[in-house]
Amino acid sequence: MRYRKIIHESMDECLATLQQLGFDTAHVNDGYGRALDFVMDGVINTLGTIATAIEKLMLNN
Repeated sequence: MRYRKIIHESMDECLATLQQLGFDTAHVNDGYGRALDFVMDGVINTLGTIATAIEKLMLNN
């Protein structure tokens, strides 16, 4: 029984975090695509930042 309570609390925390990030948790099953897009956008932005930093380093040498 305690195990279920822990899982329930963890799920509530995950949903609260998703809401803070702007996801509509009423449609959690539909939101996986949006969540993946969100993560991929972050990865793309990070790679762009890294590429810009490397480019600046190479131009300074």
